[in-house]
Amino acid sequence: MILRWMFHHAGSIAKWLMLGLLLYAVAGFLGSLVPLPGERRAVAGTQIFVVSNGVHTDFCLPIQHPLMDWRGLFPPETLFPGREVKYLSFGWGDRAFFLETPRWSDLKAQTALKAVFAPSKAALHLTPWSQQPQVHTQCRQLFLSDDQYKRLCAYLLQTIPLHSEGLPLLIGQGYGGGDLFFEANGRYHLFQTCNEWTSRGLHEAGIQTAFWAPFARSVMIHLP
Repeated sequence: MILRWMFHHAGSIAKWLMLGLLLYAVAGFLGSLVPLPGERRAVAGTQIFVVSNGVHTDFCLPIQHPLMDWRGLFPPETLFPGREVKYLSFGWGDRAFFLETPRWSDLKAQTALKAVFAPSKAALHLTPWSQQPQVHTQCRQLFLSDDQYKRLCAYLLQTIPLHSEGLPLLIGQGYGGGDLFFEANGRYHLFQTCNEWTSRGLHEAGIQTAFWAPFARSVMIHLP
């Protein structure tokens, strides 16, 4: 009965979906322009990076730092054997999208629709870096005070549930660059996207960011 109704009203449903997506895009654009209070200019301190691929954003932090040594949670000798790791990038997002879509050509309509319209399980995408990222339009550097850096690390730690032996739970291999997926707290949905997660982390650290940041550009336009 429901399928029959949807079939007969497919045209109307498509129009409403298009209207909804248009309103979402407009709201995302406007939310991106409204800044939350925070530090706008870089200051001396710990250097971190926010990296974008145009769709998704990550935090990139030194793996070893006096205020936070990530080697305790993500031991490189175990996770990345034979590889020198100086930085780790942290990205949060829809688990099914991460695990089932190594390339855009692998994207399934069911995966995309579920990620957009239904709150779903999240995952943490961890990527090792053997050297410091190069700053460019899609990779911005920030300098955080000790307090800001601790607050950002605390935000990241809240995302990472610990399991046996007090370690994160590995749930899948990445896209071929030594990257890995781990279980993560939170639910991904239309109003809590990967970029909004990055934006919330910046806000927690006291860095100026967007009121709402559903898109990668929403995050990057507020960074120096």
